[in-house]
Amino acid sequence: QYFSNGIQHIYFNESIKGIPIVNSTASVHISKFASKLEENKLFGGLHKYSINISEGFNEMVAIDKVIKGKKLDKKPYSIQFSGLAFGNKGKKFKVNGISNQDILVVKKIFFDEKTKKLSLFWEVTIDEIATNSYMQYWVDAKNGKIIKEQSLTLQCSFPRNHEHPKSELKIHAQDFNELVMPDSSYFVYPWPIESPNFGS
Repeated sequence: QYFSNGIQHIYFNESIKGIPIVNSTASVHISKFASKLEENKLFGGLHKYSINISEGFNEMVAIDKVIKGKKLDKKPYSIQFSGLAFGNKGKKFKVNGISNQDILVVKKIFFDEKTKKLSLFWEVTIDEIATNSYMQYWVDAKNGKIIKEQSLTLQCSFPRNHEHPKSELKIHAQDFNELVMPDSSYFVYPWPIESPNFGS
């Protein structure tokens, strides 16, 4: 939870034995005037469904399966543990030549509402050098198959014949909790400025 402009934001995530269930979440936003419940998708009672939380391989193997599966291994590489993620939510690994920054790996669970089955997977987030994309992969923790992938990179929709000034600022989804501060404030740039890079 955190406070912003007098509003308290509280987020809930159901878990089994400390492992978060990605699609069982809810949020409450409270001010002195009212409270609002949003995105209430807490299933509840999922502990009654059986799941073996013992993975078939560790985080380093999960990273290796993504690198080889997506053919990112153009050059020899080594995987080195670099520390725990913010709030002890996952582990970070340094892989030179593959990712621009530490690769984040988190153990998570997905609940399939149709089959009523729980699946254990590794969530691997890579700032890929080869593709210049910030990607997130779900790797089945039992058989090692990539079961889902998505890009976390915001793509430009302007015509091709234009340029962007180079910016060193990179904000990714995994860093958000580290950036949030109490009593947050924001800069608002007037239309039609495309971004702070184009003026003030």
